[in-house]
Amino acid sequence: MLSTIKRLASDILGVGENKIRIKPEEIGRAESALTREDVRGLIRDKVVYVKAEAGFKVLNRRKKKLAGSRRGSMNTRTPEKDKWMTNVRAQRKYLNQLVVEGNLEQKNKRHVYMRIKGGAFKGKKAMLMYLKDNHLYVEKAAKK
Repeated sequence: MLSTIKRLASDILGVGENKIRIKPEEIGRAESALTREDVRGLIRDKVVYVKAEAGFKVLNRRKKKLAGSRRGSMNTRTPEKDKWMTNVRAQRKYLNQLVVEGNLEQKNKRHVYMRIKGGAFKGKKAMLMYLKDNHLYVEKAAKK
């Protein structure tokens, strides 16, 4: 019967059943509880209570997470990473454009893509110069 009371109390208090405690001297009174309302009464009278957490106090744990206790938000990035991402995205977009237009063969795309990932090119122009120097870039004749 005590297990039922623990189950109901854990549901009411929103904690696990293992956290619920019943005062040993009040076990007889607790066993007489039949309904949820009876269990709420036991909680009000402090016969049934939640076990205190061991170790760190909850307040101390929360204090660590208060605003101002860390520098920057959870998703702040370094400016270097933002610059790198912008640069790499531009280069990858340009690479795809070259392949679609037919200025770069599909078989060479992966090689150039991996060089972009490794940071081999300072920008799009540097990448284009590399492609021209290594005869990977094919000029398409303008259509009339």
